[in-house]
Amino acid sequence: MEWHYVAPGKPTQNGFVERFNGRLSDERLNEYAFTSLAAAKRIIAAWQLDYNTVWPHSGLGGLSPTA
Repeated sequence: MEWHYVAPGKPTQNGFVERFNGRLSDERLNEYAFTSLAAAKRIIAAWQLDYNTVWPHSGLGGLSPTA
């Protein structure tokens, strides 16, 4: 495995991570007023589980990973 750094100001070089971060921000970080770090971890973990098991993915032909 090799490290590859993204050039400053070039988010298109890291599209996968940028899309994930945008979706996380839109669906959780901008929607909740977290009252504690524990609450943030719990809400984000639930979102991550849903995203990785239920949410349909275009790379899977619109199917969820568990389908």
